[in-house]
Amino acid sequence: MSVQKKKEYNPVFDLCKQCGEVFEKYRPYHKYCNIECRNIMYKRKYTYIKKKIKNRKCKMCGDAFKTNDAKRKYCSTKCYLDYQEKYYKPVDAIKRICPVCKEPFETTHHAKIYCSPECYKLKRDLRNANRSLKK
Repeated sequence: MSVQKKKEYNPVFDLCKQCGEVFEKYRPYHKYCNIECRNIMYKRKYTYIKKKIKNRKCKMCGDAFKTNDAKRKYCSTKCYLDYQEKYYKPVDAIKRICPVCKEPFETTHHAKIYCSPECYKLKRDLRNANRSLKK
């Protein structure tokens, strides 16, 4: 039975990135001498810069409004909803026949094949049973 020797500990010293004080690094990724210095730097690093406020024109009603969001196009939720209602019409319902129960049904989704989750599960179980028989 061999006895392993403990590795020698060689302390590594570095300068704190916040206060400039010399400190002993216990991990190679440590940058700050203590938690307070780390928190000060993180607060400084992650405080968000105020965005510039811009004057914009509402896409629906044409009123002027101020915003700091570059993507905002409408002055209010009401204008947004009015615009959606006016320019984006719902898709017409497609009439289909369910391959499992042979019942007609209507859907607005182009990929819907089955009339209900129950029919889908029946078809899935049948397909899985056929696959297991082929193996």
